[in-house]
Amino acid sequence: MYIGIWTVLFIIVVFDARENRIPNKLVGLLTVVIIAHLYSFYGSVLSIPPDHLIGGLVGFSVCFALYLGGLVGAGDVKLIGSISLLIGLDDLLPYGAAVIVIGGIQSTFYLAQKLAMSQVSLGQHMRQYVTHNIYGRLTKAPVDAIEMRIPFAPAIVAAVALYPIMS
Repeated sequence: MYIGIWTVLFIIVVFDARENRIPNKLVGLLTVVIIAHLYSFYGSVLSIPPDHLIGGLVGFSVCFALYLGGLVGAGDVKLIGSISLLIGLDDLLPYGAAVIVIGGIQSTFYLAQKLAMSQVSLGQHMRQYVTHNIYGRLTKAPVDAIEMRIPFAPAIVAAVALYPIMS
């Protein structure tokens, strides 16, 4: 079953890196494969410990709050909810810490790449960001927010492999 889970996770990572979105069908397939794995591991659906179900609910809920704040995408919320179902509540905190650390490292590299490809200095980028995103929101000015879209599925999936090492 692990091969099936990792195969779907790999497809999701490639799709998110290429298209900057995670299709619902792939997350649905991942959830079905995870439930099948838990079923085969515990012997029946009713034997799956509530720890896994609560973990999925907590992971989804926390990420949904981040989505409402505009910090993560909807596909990332569903992906983390599905992975949290596999991980369970007991390991959710180390997994979340791994996602934050790996996501921070990945975001730093994406920012460095954007700066390297741009003709604008770091200071100019910072002023532009503050003007558009912070000042514009505070004053409710009709300015377009500057977005930097980073595919987050690679960090989410890498954290699945690395959280046992980091905890």
